[in-house]
Amino acid sequence: LLASLLDGARAAGNPDVHVRMSPLERGKRLGPLDLPCHEEIESSSLKFLTTQPVGWDFAQAVSRFNANVSYSGLLHATTQEHLFAENKEKLISAGISSLISKEGDQESIPLLELEQQFHALRRLVASKAGFSCFTTLPGFREKVGWKVAKALKRNDDGISHAAIDMLCALMEPMHQDYDLRQEQLNKSSLLSSEKFLDGLLDMWTGLVVRQAGALVVAGVLDFLTFSLCSPYSETTDGKQFDTLLEKVAGRGRTLFRLFQHPSMTIVKGAGLIMKAIIEEGEEEIGARMQQLALAEGALPQHLLTALYTQSADGRFLTNRQLSRHLVGLWTTSTAPTMELMKRILPAGLLTFLESEDTVPNDDIDRLNTRDNLKLAMEADKKDSNAVLLAAGKGLATAKVAALATAELVTEKTYVYTDQAKKIAEKHMELALTHWRQRMGSNWQPSINWVRSDTSPSTGPAWLSKNNERPIVLRKRREHVKSTANWLLFYYHFNKDHSKSNLIWNYKTREELREGLESEIAAFKQARELSGKAMISWNHTEFRVDYNSLGEEIRIGDYFLRLLLEEDQMGGQESVITDSSTFFNDLYHRFLLTPKVEMKCLCLQAMAIVYGRHWEDIGPFHDTRYILAMLDRSVDRQERDRLVLF
Repeated sequence: LLASLLDGARAAGNPDVHVRMSPLERGKRLGPLDLPCHEEIESSSLKFLTTQPVGWDFAQAVSRFNANVSYSGLLHATTQEHLFAENKEKLISAGISSLISKEGDQESIPLLELEQQFHALRRLVASKAGFSCFTTLPGFREKVGWKVAKALKRNDDGISHAAIDMLCALMEPMHQDYDLRQEQLNKSSLLSSEKFLDGLLDMWTGLVVRQAGALVVAGVLDFLTFSLCSPYSETTDGKQFDTLLEKVAGRGRTLFRLFQHPSMTIVKGAGLIMKAIIEEGEEEIGARMQQLALAEGALPQHLLTALYTQSADGRFLTNRQLSRHLVGLWTTSTAPTMELMKRILPAGLLTFLESEDTVPNDDIDRLNTRDNLKLAMEADKKDSNAVLLAAGKGLATAKVAALATAELVTEKTYVYTDQAKKIAEKHMELALTHWRQRMGSNWQPSINWVRSDTSPSTGPAWLSKNNERPIVLRKRREHVKSTANWLLFYYHFNKDHSKSNLIWNYKTREELREGLESEIAAFKQARELSGKAMISWNHTEFRVDYNSLGEEIRIGDYFLRLLLEEDQMGGQESVITDSSTFFNDLYHRFLLTPKVEMKCLCLQAMAIVYGRHWEDIGPFHDTRYILAMLDRSVDRQERDRLVLF
C-alpha cells in the first residue's frame, strides 16, 4: 500500500512525499506544513549542520534541518544576484561535508538517527550543487558508498529504503536546470563497483523471495529503471549498462515473481525492466526471458490483462499497456509461444496479426520519452537570454497543468460520453511512465549558464568548463522488436465477428476469460502447495475449448454454415488462406462421413473453394470417382451437389 501510494503521489506531481520510520516532529518546524519555509529558515538550518548552537548535538541539528527543508530539496539553492548574497553552493557543500564527517559509528548509531542522516543527504543532493558534489567533493563518493553498504547490512526495511531513495537522487537529478554530463558522471561512479551491485541485487532477491519489503523492492526497481530503462539509460555508460543488464537477467525468475505482486507500482517497474532486458540484451538473454515467460506462467496472466482491461481509470490502462507490450515481445520469433497462442485463440483472430490494415481509431504509444539527443544538441546550439528561458519554463508548466486538467475532466465525464474515452487514451502517454518522468518542468533540463562576477551569461556550462568534450549518449538497441499488428488484433478482439474463419462474440470472449483465469488460479495453487520446490507451467498441454461453438460444423479452421452463407450473399472477399489444405480436408471428410447431409455440405463447400482458388489447388484427380457416385446416387440433394461440383 505504501509503495503504491508513494509512486502515485509522486507521479501526480508531489515531489515532497516520502516515508519515515517515525512521525514528523512538528515542534521543530518553524512554519506551517502546508507552506514552504522562508529562505532565512532554510539557510539557518543548513548552517547549523556545520556549526551547532549551544546545547544542540549533531543529531538534533539534522532532525531540525529535515523538519524545515522540503524532501524535494532546498527551495533557495542558488546564489542570488544582489549585494551581500549568501553563497548557497558553498553552504550546501559544507553541509554535506559535515554530514559525512560527523556521521558517527554507522554500526552502532540508532536507526532513527541513521534514517535522519539519509533524509538530510537526500535533501541536499536533490539540489544542483549537492548533485554535483558527488563527483567534485573529495571523499564524498567513498563515504556514501561505505555508509550505504553498512546500512543495507542492518537488514532494516526503513533504513534500506531511505538509503536507496538517496541513491536514486544521485542517479537521476531531482532539480531544475541540470546538464546531462553531471548525470553521466554520477551514474558512472555509482555503477562502477560490481561488488556493491551484487550486494544490492542479492538483498533485493531475498526480499522478493520472502515477499517482504515492498518499499525497498520498489526503491531498487527505481534504481534499475534509472540505469537500464529508456530514456534514462541513454546517459548510462555502455559497459556498465551491459554488466548490470546481465546481472539482472541472471535473476530472471526473481523478476518474474514480481509480476504476481499485489502492488501495481512494482508490477509496472518489473515490466519496464523486462522490456529493457528483452529489447537491449543479447539474443540468448532475450530468448531466455521468453522461455521464462512460459515457465513462470507470466504469459497467460499478462494476456488476460491485455485482453480484458476496459476502464477509463488510468491505473488499469497503465497495466494494460504494459501487458500488451510484454505479450508482443514474448511472442516475437518464439515457436512454442505462438503454438500456445494457436491453442488459446481462434486462427481467424490471429490472422489480424499479419494484416497490414490500420486501426480505425488511431491508438498511440503511451510510453512517454525524453529526447536526450535533442537536449544535448540544444545545449550546444541554443543561445537564449534569461527572458526566453523563463518563458520556456512557463510554457512547459502550463502544458503540464493543461494535461492534468484534461485527465481530471476525462475521469469525471467518462460515463456520459464516448469522446471522453478517446481523450483518456490520448493522454495515457502520461500513465506508463516512471514517476520521475511526470514531474513536469522539473524534467526539462534547461541550459547550464556560467555566471561570472563581471560578465553576464556566456554560454552552456558544459562547453565552458575546461572545454570538455560534447555529451555522448549511449545508443539504444532493439534486438527484439515486435512486427506483428497487435493494435489491429486488440481492436478486433473486442468486436463481434461472424465469418467463415471466425465466430467471435461475448460468449466466446467469456469462455476464453474463464479458461485463462482457471489456469492461472490452478498454477498459483500448485506453486503455493509446492513450498520451496521449483515448478514450471505445463504450457504444452494447455488449450481453450469453446463449447458454445460445439454445434457448428467446422472443418480445419473454417465453419461450413457461414462459408455457404457468404457464397450466397456474394461480393465478399475470400478469407481462406491455405486453400489447398482446406480443400483436402473437405474431401477427406466427404469420403469418411456416412451421413448424406454432411456429404452434401462438403460437396457444396468444395465447389465454392475450388471455384475461388482453383489455381492454387491445381487439377482434381478423382473426377472419375465423383462421376461414379453421381451414377449410383439415389438422393436428389446429393445428386444436385455432385452436379454442382
